[in-house]
Amino acid sequence: MLATGYANLTTCRMADDAIDQLAASDVTRFTALLQANFPRWDEYPEPAQEALFDMAYNLGVAGLNKFHMMLAAVDAGQWETAAAQCHRMGIGDARNQETAALFRQAAG
Repeated sequence: MLATGYANLTTCRMADDAIDQLAASDVTRFTALLQANFPRWDEYPEPAQEALFDMAYNLGVAGLNKFHMMLAAVDAGQWETAAAQCHRMGIGDARNQETAALFRQAAG
């Protein structure tokens, strides 16, 4: 449901710029965690970074690290294998497909 659907349930409101600052802070924090956790992070193609970021944001970096086969494929530049191994339980099929598509785009 969109945020407007909850408006009648609370008086808590945030200014758009405060929301943008929180989002930017999260992006910076997760990017730093990924760079620290994956020494070759900056060598990965941007679509692969986007896929890994999405997974880390959803699962946490510790949860992402449980995808051993996918991460080995990422380090080897085997993007089709990474796409096949990135399926998350409890995530909608459309989102899993989008993540897999990002890995496929990494092949360029």
